Amino acid sequence: MHGLLDSVIRNRNDVKVFFLMNAVEGIEFSPLFTFFDLRLPYNNDIKLFKENTILLQYMNNEEFRKERQETLIGKLMKGTTYEDYAMKNQILDKTSDFIEKKSGTAKFNFAFIYKNETFGVWNDYKNGKVYVSEDYLENSPFKFSITLKDSKPNVMMISALSRYDFWQIFIKNFKYGIVFYENQKLKHVVFEIIRLYNSIK
Repeated sequence: MHGLLDSVIRNRNDVKVFFLMNAVEGIEFSPLFTFFDLRLPYNNDIKLFKENTILLQYMNNEEFRKERQETLIGKLMKGTTYEDYAMKNQILDKTSDFIEKKSGTAKFNFAFIYKNETFGVWNDYKNGKVYVSEDYLENSPFKFSITLKDSKPNVMMISALSRYDFWQIFIKNFKYGIVFYENQKLKHVVFEIIRLYNSIK
């Protein structure tokens, strides 16, 4: 994407590029948001980034909403979750389910590297929960890279997990509904990795 922009814009300073996105869960962790380190301006509908070269607007047009509510489709979707998404521009399906800070009794299990970031998996055998956190043990020998791009010295590829029970147990715990995440980003990352894992296994 940035290569395309560079090819089109070159040395010009009078170019305007418009990106339109739907309000869906994970939008903040999309390639565009991640690459430019963007954040949704929840308390203000407009926010500037990257030395004012990027203007991000989170649309919430009250006048347009009232006008659409009087239309046939507006009356049909009134009181539904789709109204929240289509008219109020609320993030679809974004819930606090499984969002929880890891307990003080949780023990480090293993770490995985994805998109150049390292995440730790912690088990708490007292409360029967597994936590995914941005905390991990730096000197742990149990680190796994999810993709070839994430390969690093002394880090095993995910294919090496077949020698251990880490990943299989983690997937089982995920299916049992006992895996928790310290923030929405981690939840999105794990969902993305599991989709990737299921597509290649």
